[in-house]
Amino acid sequence: MMSKLIRTLMAVALTSSVFLGTAQSQQTLRWGADPSGGAPYVYIDPANPDSYIGYEKEMVEALAAAMGRKAEFVPSDWETLVSALQRKSFDVIVNGLEPTGDRAQQIAFSNPYYIFQLQLTVRRDDDRIKTLADCKARTVGTLGNTAASRQLEQENIPYRSYQDPIGAYRDLELKRIDAVVMDVPAEAFYARKNGKLKPAGPPFFSGFYVIGLRKGDDALKAEVDKGIETIIADGTL
Repeated sequence: MMSKLIRTLMAVALTSSVFLGTAQSQQTLRWGADPSGGAPYVYIDPANPDSYIGYEKEMVEALAAAMGRKAEFVPSDWETLVSALQRKSFDVIVNGLEPTGDRAQQIAFSNPYYIFQLQLTVRRDDDRIKTLADCKARTVGTLGNTAASRQLEQENIPYRSYQDPIGAYRDLELKRIDAVVMDVPAEAFYARKNGKLKPAGPPFFSGFYVIGLRKGDDALKAEVDKGIETIIADGTL
């Protein structure tokens, strides 16, 4: 008869095999974003420079969990996110990405996960600008290739393109530009508590953020869309 010790050892071995198999079979969801000036989406934790925090980091972790995967962040550069995705540097883009026509020619999009608006910001002592229409003869700062920059182009308003919100709001304070237009989440994080700046008028325009995927990754897109649906339905998102 099998001894009690041998039965115990076999049970431990079988249990260990199950856990090992589960760990090995769990896939990662590698996501790319630019953490430079990326608050509140994803940015370096001031209290721990070796880690990242932010709304989209938390969102991706919840999404990955709903997909039965583990999230893995791959820091990248905003201007090269699409090409890095195409090179398979990561699986998806999660970085306040808008589904534009030019991007649709290069990558696929998930279902939307966030609706955003734009906010015009001026210096607190400047009463010349109350709406975007007052900026026709002014210089406005914003991020390049965004809903804000496209809106300014559509309104024929001169603008200066910045790599991150920090530079734009700093130049506004220093009177190098006359106003800034950013997505509300960025405006709330970088400008709302700045005593030298103020919002000019209410938020305007509406758009949404999506996750970027490689064309042809249909199975992953279906997983991502289902995961988004799950975390919206359970109140996580």
